[in-house]
Amino acid sequence: MAVKLRNYKASDYTQLKTNLQIAELHYDDMDSEELIRRMIGRDSESIIIAEDNGKVIGSAYFIDMGFAAMLWRLNVIQEYRKKGIGEEIIKEVKKRAKKRGFTQLHFLVNDAQERLVNYYQKMGSWKGNLWRWMGFDL
Repeated sequence: MAVKLRNYKASDYTQLKTNLQIAELHYDDMDSEELIRRMIGRDSESIIIAEDNGKVIGSAYFIDMGFAAMLWRLNVIQEYRKKGIGEEIIKEVKKRAKKRGFTQLHFLVNDAQERLVNYYQKMGSWKGNLWRWMGFDL
């Protein structure tokens, strides 16, 4: 296993989309190829890819909102879990956020997913307010 972290490139889209779909994290209104292309056009460091011999095995979005840094869509495919890859991706997102002057990295997790809540807390995260994600159709 020769896992390396790198920035997203357009040829990753099919594998990225498949991985997110399997993890039930893909939403066409947020993750379409066109929207990803625009996101990368604005910030070439906004998607981190974990790759093993040409295969996209994990990813995360790093969203610099100007006033806050967000970790979004963290995903590692099943056969590569519990090998520290998710932790390495998080470290890379934290490094990028810190380099841009942020002092915190925010993310959302479903409280019902206790395993994930515990995973993040063991890595040193804190629990924020209990807010529900909402939105408007445009």
